[in-house]
Amino acid sequence: AGDFNNMLIDDKPISITSATDAAALGELIYKNRFNSPEYLNILADCYTLALMQAYNTDSQITAAVKRIVNAISENTCNPNFNIAKELNHSDYAEDYIRAKFKEIYEETPTEFLNRLRIKKACRMIEIYGESISITELSNKVGFSTPAYFSRVFKKITGISPKQYRL
Repeated sequence: AGDFNNMLIDDKPISITSATDAAALGELIYKNRFNSPEYLNILADCYTLALMQAYNTDSQITAAVKRIVNAISENTCNPNFNIAKELNHSDYAEDYIRAKFKEIYEETPTEFLNRLRIKKACRMIEIYGESISITELSNKVGFSTPAYFSRVFKKITGISPKQYRL
């Protein structure tokens, strides 16, 4: 089929931009159900594409990504938070929603989560200084191991948590 604007009837493009257009197209299909099969196929293709666009809009994908962002934000310090599980609850394939997330936020969901965790760790270091150990800090911001926390911290900030204290 293709783009609506490339589907011509009497040299005029078929374009569906509203519910009224979709209803008019449905009426055309009904009225012409016994006429030319080619014409009916074109109309049916247009209607099918309109339905597909209505149910797979960028705004719905953006809303799904925003729900994931909210879940990550609410669970930033939860070491048991499972991003893959959250992506699977989005009603989209995990790889697809992950790619859309990256397209919108320019980082993967894991990178997003780690960045939030490291921001929180930086604030905690600024507040508590040396009175909080790296192990305790990594646990409080949701990392399961201090070594992984330190690696991610350095990757994001460019320095280790110990150097950040200074």
